[in-house]
Amino acid sequence: MEMRKKVNHGYRVFNVVSTILIGLFALVCLLPFLLLLIGSFTDNNLLILEGYSFFPKKWSLDGYRFIFQYPESLLNAYKVTIFTTLVTTFGSLFLTSMTGYALSRQDFRTRNAFAFFFYFTQLFSGVLTILGTLLFMLSENVVI
Repeated sequence: MEMRKKVNHGYRVFNVVSTILIGLFALVCLLPFLLLLIGSFTDNNLLILEGYSFFPKKWSLDGYRFIFQYPESLLNAYKVTIFTTLVTTFGSLFLTSMTGYALSRQDFRTRNAFAFFFYFTQLFSGVLTILGTLLFMLSENVVI
């Protein structure tokens, strides 16, 4: 015999509202990828003149023709991407493992200073990246 849980009205409302909000958030997350996909099928001159649009006036496959006409550049880009991903992943894993081991040792003298250095830089890494990008853009006279 199966027992059914009683579900009150507030629980149902919460489920409906949560489902709608999560669905909207997922849609907002997917829209940039959709715009990128549509932009890849848009005429290049139209992109330069009018920018990206969900409803382009002129469609074109020239970008894909160019990629398949010169596949070396695409393959080279994938090589660089895969190499960078592997090196940074293993480098980060190695650095994190060594740091974790050093911080786990009670007899490590400068443990607190070392921990502060790693925690502090992790907290503000995004801000430093944005600041570096901003300074670069200002030095190159890019309009912001």
